Amino acid sequence: FWYNNTWDPDASYGGPVYGRWGEGARDDGKGTYSNSDFHHNGDLVDYSNPWQITLGKIYGMMDDLRLESRRVQDKYIAMTKALISSADIDGFRVDTPMQVPLEFFKRWAPAVRDHARSLGKERFGLFGEFFVTT
Repeated sequence: FWYNNTWDPDASYGGPVYGRWGEGARDDGKGTYSNSDFHHNGDLVDYSNPWQITLGKIYGMMDDLRLESRRVQDKYIAMTKALISSADIDGFRVDTPMQVPLEFFKRWAPAVRDHARSLGKERFGLFGEFFVTT
């Protein structure tokens, strides 16, 4: 797969992102790697900051995929289909789904289930964890 990590000084993040209480936040700044397949927005250290929990590097070393990008979604869907076909798996567990854009899941889940169904997997499983504090 081809990837891009070009800095765009005039771009802003296309958000929104959501905090742990469901509050939305938008980017009012300028400059981002808008054409990158990854988020380059610093480290995740503050789990109450909506920007960091959605866009930050995990443990300071694991870049987050830019799943709001249609190009990245297409690559992820193709990779998922290849994995299902080659490894004969019957489901996926999605880690921290609340930190992934909903629009991604609206494309990915039907594409994955349709592909699994084409292989005779009528009950392909998709599930995720969700952590809530009070």
